[in-house]
Amino acid sequence: MKRILMISSDYEPCYGGIGIHVKNLTYELIKLGYQITLLIGRMKTSLDYAYTSGDFYSVTADTEALKVVEIDTDFARRLSKEELKLCSVLEEKDTFDYETAILNQLFLKGAITYLGHTDDKFRLIHLHDAFISFGAVMLGRYLNIPMAVTMHSMNSGEAWMIDNVRRYLVNNVDKILCVSDFIRNEIIRRFNFTNLNKLVTVYNSVNLKIRKRGQPVLSNGEIVFCGRLEEVKGVDLLIRAVSLLPQSYRERVRLTIIGTGSAKEQLKRLCEEVHMEEKTVFTGLINQRDVFNYYEKAMCVVLPSRKEAFSTAALEAMSIGCCVLASDVGGFTELIHDGENGFLFKTENVQELAGKLRYIFDHTQIVNDVGGKAQLKISEEYLWENTAKKICNIYEELTAFIQ
Repeated sequence: MKRILMISSDYEPCYGGIGIHVKNLTYELIKLGYQITLLIGRMKTSLDYAYTSGDFYSVTADTEALKVVEIDTDFARRLSKEELKLCSVLEEKDTFDYETAILNQLFLKGAITYLGHTDDKFRLIHLHDAFISFGAVMLGRYLNIPMAVTMHSMNSGEAWMIDNVRRYLVNNVDKILCVSDFIRNEIIRRFNFTNLNKLVTVYNSVNLKIRKRGQPVLSNGEIVFCGRLEEVKGVDLLIRAVSLLPQSYRERVRLTIIGTGSAKEQLKRLCEEVHMEEKTVFTGLINQRDVFNYYEKAMCVVLPSRKEAFSTAALEAMSIGCCVLASDVGGFTELIHDGENGFLFKTENVQELAGKLRYIFDHTQIVNDVGGKAQLKISEEYLWENTAKKICNIYEELTAFIQ
């Protein structure tokens, strides 16, 4: 039996890039003969998702191949009035640190309760990102099995608790899968990490069977962003850049912003401030099929992140031949070669972003050629069926001596 205990803070029905990664990896592993138990401990609940069970955990899928277990990490349900009051008066950084600590406590309680009710034997723990580091490491100690982690991000100030959690994590697991060389190099630099044999780059991937782009898209003014509406994603830069376009261009623009997050209302106010409210649509969270519908019609997909490990949105857009315009940070520079299979601009440089948008408007054939090269690159280097096999080899290496 090859049953893996997978742990994630992000998964459907309310999820972002990590959740998409976990879902695709899980189903590819099942095809390769693995059985997966997936424990979900969400960082926080939202209007888009609420934990409704009265128990510490809830089984939402239960087959021989895949078991999905939601752990109750709903702070509002589990914390006392005094603890909730503390959250309400802390500054954003301290609130995030406090929630990280509470998340691990609640997750470990729910996970241990679930494990006490199952006879399944696990060969390995595979954690996704660092939010549940303490809980996952303690489970590894409890079960006495190897542990791998996929590091999806290094976004945080170096004085934040999550940064120290990441330092703790990389020193207490058996293998570290980095979604980009940028992440690998950040771990080495930031933590003075010297055990390089633990580090391996395993890029995010896509499934090309989802959808294929049809006819080439002309300069129709359809500009799409997809991601979390947080400052780090740089959506404000995109809105300001579009507002700088000459009137003849702005008249043709339709800016679609897909996603949700704490910056949503601030971004709407910015649209009003720069007279873009009638040209901008906020869709909120939508399903993946609808996201691809927007990509298919887009003149370009713009991802102006201030920091980015390796973008699932970029992979998905490129996989159907979209022209992607992104900031020159992190994993974007590993995926996109400027002017060849996409376009890059200097992060925070609104003027350059506006200039690249004008170029895309004016060079239809080049943009469609760029999209074609993007799709070719993804099909050759970033398919889940190949990535899953690479991860399987890592699993086999870590469990080689387990009876």
